[in-house]
Amino acid sequence: MRWHGVFFAVLAWVVVAGANTQPAAGAALDDMIGDEGIWGVGDDEFAEKWKGLGFRWTSAAKESSRTTQRGLAFCGMRVGETIVEFGEGKPKAIRMSLHNRGDDGAITDRAEFEKLVADWGAALARWTGVRGEERGRDARSAVRADAMLWTKGGVDYVLEYSATGGARDFRSEFARLTVSPAASRSLIAQATEEKAVRPTAKADLPKNVVRKDGDVFIDGIPMVDQGQKGYCVNAASSRVFNYYGVGLTQHEVAQMADTTAEKGTSSDAMVEALKTIARRFKARLKVYLERDVSGWLNWIEDYNKAAKKAKGKEMRVGHMIDVAELYATADPELLKAAFAGGSDGDRFRREVRESVDAGIPMLWTLQVGIFPEQGSERLQGTGGHMRLIIGYNQKSDEVIFSDSWGRGHELKRMKFADAIAATTGLFAILPIR
Repeated sequence: MRWHGVFFAVLAWVVVAGANTQPAAGAALDDMIGDEGIWGVGDDEFAEKWKGLGFRWTSAAKESSRTTQRGLAFCGMRVGETIVEFGEGKPKAIRMSLHNRGDDGAITDRAEFEKLVADWGAALARWTGVRGEERGRDARSAVRADAMLWTKGGVDYVLEYSATGGARDFRSEFARLTVSPAASRSLIAQATEEKAVRPTAKADLPKNVVRKDGDVFIDGIPMVDQGQKGYCVNAASSRVFNYYGVGLTQHEVAQMADTTAEKGTSSDAMVEALKTIARRFKARLKVYLERDVSGWLNWIEDYNKAAKKAKGKEMRVGHMIDVAELYATADPELLKAAFAGGSDGDRFRREVRESVDAGIPMLWTLQVGIFPEQGSERLQGTGGHMRLIIGYNQKSDEVIFSDSWGRGHELKRMKFADAIAATTGLFAILPIR
C-alpha cells in the first residue's frame, strides 16, 4: 500500500493543527473513559454504573461487556461497537470500533479514509494534550495495520487502522481505538508479543475439558458476537484463536478471508483463509469434511438411494448445484436416513469425541433451520452457518455447540443424528506443538 507514506505526513500535520469535527448525538463515552477509577471497579459495579450506555455481558463468564447503542461518541466523534474486556473481575481494556467495513461498508476513497483517521488523531491529541507517537506496523500480525499511541495520566490510547489495495482498488478494512492502563511496554509491543509465534501447546488443552452429568465440553472459549452481519466464519475463527491465546479479531479474519457483511465468506475463500491464518500462528488446519462438486454429487446420490428405499421423492440435478436449494427441497427424515447412520455417523461421533477430549473446538458448517436445536434463545432462520462444536453427551446422543451471538449462546445442544444430516463441513485448527 504505497499511500501510507503520504498518509503519515498528513496525519502528523492534522494532529498538530486539529480538526473541526461535529460531535455525534446521543450518549458519550467520555465520562466513562475519563473516570480515573474505571480500572478499579468490579464487574457488577461497572454494569450498574454504566448501564445507560447499553453495555451487556457477552457471556455468563463476564469476560467482556459490549454495547452497540446508537449515538455513542468519544471525543466528539462517532463510535460503533464498544467492548470492555475484564480480567480478575475488573476492566483491563476498552476497545472501540471507529470504522469497520462489516458494519459500515467499505470506504473506497483513499482521501476519505485518511481524513477519518486523521480526525481521530486530532481528537486524541486534544483529549490527551500530547502529540501522538507513530508506531508503524507489526510485521508479525495477521493483517497489515498501522498504529499511533497517545498516553495520558497512565493510560494508553492506541489508534490502529488498516486498508487494502492501491489507487484503483482501495478499500478500507477497519479503524479501532484501544484504551488501557499504560504498561512498562507499549500496547503495540504487547500485542506484538501476544501475536508472536507462541501458540498454546496441545498438551495443555485437555485441562480445559469439563465432564459433568454426562456432558463433556470445552470450557473457557471466549465469546465473540458477530452482530447482524454475515461474519459467522470470522467470529468463530476469532474465538478459536483467542482460546489459544492469540489476540485475533473477527475484523482481522474478515480482511484475510475477504468477507462481505451481506454475503459472508465463500467456502473456498474460507478454507484458504483459515489455512493462511493457521500457518501464520504456527498452527495447521485439519479438514474432516469439505465437499467439492464431486462430493455434492455423491451427496445427492446417497440421498436418492435413501429416498428410493423409502419410496420418497428423489432429487434432480441441473447444470448448477445450489446447496441451499438442495437442503430446502430435502426431506429431513431422508437426510438422517442417508447420512446419520452407518459408518459415516459413527465416524462423525468419533471425530467429535476425540477432538473435544483433546480440548480442541471444531469449526462446524451446516444448514440451519432444518432440525430443532435445544437452548437457542434466538430465532433461527435458514441458510449456511458456521458455529463451534465444543462438546458431546453420549448418553443423550447430543452434540454440544456454541454460536457467536453473545450471551445465551455459549452452550447449546442438538441431536447427533440431526447435526450430522445438516453438516456441510467440519474443520479444526490445531497447534503444531
